[in-house]
Amino acid sequence: MESRRRLTPDPVLAGLTVFSLALVWWFLAGPGGARVSWAVQTGLDVTIAVASWRLVRQNAGKRHARRFWLAVFVTGVCCALGDGYQTVLTLLDSSAGHRPSVVQTAFVVAGMLTVVLAMVFHPLGGTGRQRLRLWLDAATVLAGVAVFLWYFLLAGAVTEGNRAEVFGAAATSAVMLLITVGLLKLMLGGTAPFARLPGIVASIGVTGTAVAASTVTLVTGNDDPGVIYVSQLLPCLLMPVGLRLQYLHMRRAAPPPPAPAPA
Repeated sequence: MESRRRLTPDPVLAGLTVFSLALVWWFLAGPGGARVSWAVQTGLDVTIAVASWRLVRQNAGKRHARRFWLAVFVTGVCCALGDGYQTVLTLLDSSAGHRPSVVQTAFVVAGMLTVVLAMVFHPLGGTGRQRLRLWLDAATVLAGVAVFLWYFLLAGAVTEGNRAEVFGAAATSAVMLLITVGLLKLMLGGTAPFARLPGIVASIGVTGTAVAASTVTLVTGNDDPGVIYVSQLLPCLLMPVGLRLQYLHMRRAAPPPPAPAPA
């Protein structure tokens, strides 16, 4: 009976899968558009905030894990505020949908930095040189990614004079990639407040959100707006999927409730 219960498809994951397929059709074959894209992004941010708050409550009594998930909740709220603000701007002026505002970027970066700080202060496996090596590895990965982004994506935009837009995009991408490295380091250090599969799914989602929209045209040679919108939103969907997988993992791992005492 227990094994049969565990094999039952999760309705939330099924719903996210159906939504992903509908999203691809909507932007590749349907009307799509910047307004819908920002509205969907805001909805995903709210979903992340709600899912992470459930994990905060589920980790009651676990100080470090609860602090980590609380940081993820704050990130979801900040991103929802920033993307919600951008959605309103886009509804008022459709041309605003093609370029994130300073307010949107500030909210998103502030939220992401909250998670970075939570990971910095989260216990890592080992002490002394081992901890230093973990963060040196993270710095090395970020340096390599920064060179890639600059050479293929940012240098041309800077020479064209779009400095404010480039700075915002670079800051957002860098912080997201730092989160990815931090998630992987927590898993490798053995002290992650999440299981391996949810961590990997979320890491792919964060990395894709950071670089997919910028690299899809470079890799595919396709500058169709629908393709760009899909490349922006599909990685974002992996983050609520990762949070849901973590919730299911914790629910399965929770000890059964104690049997009632005999009368």
